[in-house]
Amino acid sequence: MRPIALFDKSFLQSLSVDSSVWFDQFFLANICPIFYSETLANLGKEWKNGKLPEQEVGARIAAKFPDMNGFPCLHHLGLVINNLLGYAIPMTGQIPSGGKPTKSLDTSCIIHENIPEAKDFLRWARFNFTQEEHNLAINWRKDLSNYDLDTISNSFKSAGMNMKICQTLEDVKEYAESIVNRSHKSLENINVELDFLCVPLDVRDRILKRWSSEGWKSLSVFAPYAAHVLTIELFFHIARSLGLIPLTSSSWIDICYLYYVPFCMLFVSSDNLHRRCANLFMRSEQQFIWGKDLNDDLIALNKHYSNLPEEIKRKGISNFASKPPKEPRFLVAEIWDKHFPSWRTPKKNSTRSLSYTEIREEITNISNAEALPRNKINFDLNHPDSVLIRRSVRTRKGSWNIVDEELLKNNEDEAAIEEFYRVEKLSE
Repeated sequence: MRPIALFDKSFLQSLSVDSSVWFDQFFLANICPIFYSETLANLGKEWKNGKLPEQEVGARIAAKFPDMNGFPCLHHLGLVINNLLGYAIPMTGQIPSGGKPTKSLDTSCIIHENIPEAKDFLRWARFNFTQEEHNLAINWRKDLSNYDLDTISNSFKSAGMNMKICQTLEDVKEYAESIVNRSHKSLENINVELDFLCVPLDVRDRILKRWSSEGWKSLSVFAPYAAHVLTIELFFHIARSLGLIPLTSSSWIDICYLYYVPFCMLFVSSDNLHRRCANLFMRSEQQFIWGKDLNDDLIALNKHYSNLPEEIKRKGISNFASKPPKEPRFLVAEIWDKHFPSWRTPKKNSTRSLSYTEIREEITNISNAEALPRNKINFDLNHPDSVLIRRSVRTRKGSWNIVDEELLKNNEDEAAIEEFYRVEKLSE
């Protein structure tokens, strides 16, 4: 396993292609929907440097996409609605990612087939965009410019809230939490909160019935993830109305990344608003990493590995850099130390390793198993016995072979790979 890193567009843009190789190699990247939407929206932006939008999106972002170890997170709205309906949303670092739940010979597994977001970014890296994507980008930017943040933020001033007690962002966060944590609210106030969370009307009766049956608990008890998102929404609008954060529409997009901080071990960003606000919404064991600090370290790592003999580099980075170097000291290694302190100690093999034939047989059995309907799932979806991931990756990225060049035929620029993690590996 690798440290799970949430990242934003500003960080990925700041990297060189070679540096992005090492970010992808040493972290499990949480690809949140905001990053995907923000990247696509750049297609509808007018660039002053004379470059085409396709070139900017393809070269500055998509070419650096973590296609080897990136994993898309489910959209926060779906997670909020499911949480309000009674489904637990783990907020301890795992990435909620969907997948096909299966079971074969009493072995549970989640199968992820060719992640669509990764395929899109691989296509975008070749400057290949559909007309529909161009239209979506234009409409997204138009909708954002029409989103009336001023009216929403000003409504807090006229709502009789005692915002004079808020002098700092820390005060605003505490005040927003106090509102969310109240219990036995009026039905009118509850519906206002559901409006803020963009909960569709067709599921509200089910949510309200469940909430009523549980005694109108505070939202933080009733649906903790929904409470997290609502706290961020209130925090943003209160802080904005007090002039504590920028009034631009882009600041709202930046804040939306914080919806996904429960699903990571560290959040890396080069955005100043994130630098000021992110830690307010993170657990004590999480880290906020300033983008430039990690970028500088990735540059140093790239220089370190560039000194290896050519015959080693031809084998592909997965064969010689499965873990960061132990010496000299790198920030990446320090992050691994914090989240996986045992990684420096060689693992003792107390059980017999499966042969290649046995692993292939297990993968075949799991692949042939039918997807389980929700009412037939009898295992914890967050802790299956195994995970099977199929994805397409670039065989070469920047200066680096991603896979052993001897395994490739006809100089393909993409390769289909299959990753199979049994529970022993997941717990490393």
